[in-house]
Amino acid sequence: MDEDSDSSVVSDDSLLNFAPRTTPKDTTHVPQTSQLVEIPAIFTVEGEKNRKLLQQNEEIQNSIVEDQKRALERSNATKELQLRVLDEINDNGSDFLFSMKSDAKIIEDYMERIHGQDTNILFERHYYFLLNCPIVKLDLPLNLVLQLVIEDLPAMMQDQLIFDRIMQANNLNDFDLLVSALRYGKDPATLQLARQAISRRPHNEKWDENPLANDQKDLFGKIIAAIGGLETEYMTLKLVHYNNNPEILVHRLSIIFKFHLKYLKDTSIADRLFRTFVHASSDFLLNKTCNHALVTELMIPTFCKFVSWHTHQFDKIIEDSVAQASIAEKLHIILALLKVQIFKENLTHKAWEQHYAFLENLSSHESVMDEHSQNVLDRLIHLFLDTEPAPNLLRPMISVLRKLATQLAAQSNETESCGMFAVKLVISLLSKDLNRWLDFPRQEFHDLNEQLRATKSEYQRAIGSPHLARMEPMKRHKISMALGEAYHDLDYMSTVLDKNMILIRNNEFYEST
Repeated sequence: MDEDSDSSVVSDDSLLNFAPRTTPKDTTHVPQTSQLVEIPAIFTVEGEKNRKLLQQNEEIQNSIVEDQKRALERSNATKELQLRVLDEINDNGSDFLFSMKSDAKIIEDYMERIHGQDTNILFERHYYFLLNCPIVKLDLPLNLVLQLVIEDLPAMMQDQLIFDRIMQANNLNDFDLLVSALRYGKDPATLQLARQAISRRPHNEKWDENPLANDQKDLFGKIIAAIGGLETEYMTLKLVHYNNNPEILVHRLSIIFKFHLKYLKDTSIADRLFRTFVHASSDFLLNKTCNHALVTELMIPTFCKFVSWHTHQFDKIIEDSVAQASIAEKLHIILALLKVQIFKENLTHKAWEQHYAFLENLSSHESVMDEHSQNVLDRLIHLFLDTEPAPNLLRPMISVLRKLATQLAAQSNETESCGMFAVKLVISLLSKDLNRWLDFPRQEFHDLNEQLRATKSEYQRAIGSPHLARMEPMKRHKISMALGEAYHDLDYMSTVLDKNMILIRNNEFYEST
């Protein structure tokens, strides 16, 4: 072996402990780089190819894992949505149950619409207070005599003296009449007669000593539950609900509130009753199918009784106007605290629509109310509009319209939420008073007309606002619908006022102030 080429290797002599024989390297003319091993180019290229293949394989594997993860998430989300829809449509107030086996098409249709954010589904969910309850089952004493009386009540009530003697001879009270009417009353006429009997009969002092009367809240809750009432903290909006006897339920509610308000003891119970009264009056099915009976048989009598009860709580030396303002403030707080939520969702919203509908229903029949109740209702409407009542209606309405225009210009969420209902109340109030337009000063009429136009223009601007275009689709559709409806209401009233202004200008006897 050549020593120059292998000088770094230990020789055979060194293994025998002889002194190694080495020759110093002559590196004078050899470059340092010549000592590195040169890899042929073909191996470098192939190595780079292999590295890229390994990287691509790793990326593909990661992509497959991510796709599988996303597919699992989609599958779980689909199952979760399926169960949610099934739960929602099965919470329908009846014993009827949907299933994936027999109702897959219905469930899948709802799933597609919810997943695709179909904006129309926003307006298909409603609040329902009452379950379908054809038979009232009360875990309370029932009387056989009253069963016979109730079943023949129309004939029995033709002679009230005989009816009263039967009640007295059998030691029966208003509560017995209430329970028997709920259990055996099969038609609205019978329930209406039973309510009239409770209203006509004098207050029974012995009932106040009855153990059942000691906890009126508990008793009221049991009776409301027995007729299918759902007393919940929030008003839940749902897609489907069935109820085959809404008018009967209206009369059942009416007789329940008649009895409990007759024997009402304290304010805390009154608040509970009023909150439940508002919830019951907001039932979508009752409003849709028997609105007249709801308003005339339940809402008007019960509201007037609430006002009367609260009025009697005030000292006689307090002025009526002060008492009415206090009552309105108290009832308004309960209304303003109403909250709605979509089924199985935690997010809650102020119940503007239910608050407005409650006031509008009462306002539509206020002519049959007593004066005290009318004044309290008027204050409740002005509290909703955040303005003070005034002898001249035009001034506060101008103020409300100006405020709505200002809030819209500032892109206020408050206006987006409740502005449409405020506009509807303004239009409703103005429509009632326009038949006496001669009572209003010409300048105020002119100012109202100008403010209507200005507010209408602000709503028109808001409909095309970039602020609206940037919202997510569901919210944008909901708000644009509200803005559009308010705009059309204002446009209608503006047209009416324009015609009235022509009459005013042509009437030479109209006052010129």
